[in-house]
Amino acid sequence: ISHPLKLANGCTLVYVANNQIVADASATPGCTPAPYLCDNGSCSPTIIFAPIMPLSLVTTFPGRQDALVIGFSNALYAIALDPRSPQFFAPILTGTQPVFGLLLNGKIVVHDGVAVYQVNF
Repeated sequence: ISHPLKLANGCTLVYVANNQIVADASATPGCTPAPYLCDNGSCSPTIIFAPIMPLSLVTTFPGRQDALVIGFSNALYAIALDPRSPQFFAPILTGTQPVFGLLLNGKIVVHDGVAVYQVNF
């Protein structure tokens, strides 16, 4: 919560709490909150995704301000920030007990027990 990802040009804050991906409107002046964060003029934190399996990676989707890359179980997925139906959710990569990591340059690396490789978007 104290170090959220900033998406939608800094107007949406995304963090993980209790294994749930949560989005919240930023208080930055000039920001207009995303419609899915507000109801009847009141904005509040919104659960974007709540998997049963523990999350192992949550980061921004490279080159996008409206999507995340998440890892859990044996796969890496792309997911839209907007949780309203139909929410975009698609597998990017599957493996045998992969471990996902984020390099300082923003690239995602995966170790699947046999090899380490980089995921390019």
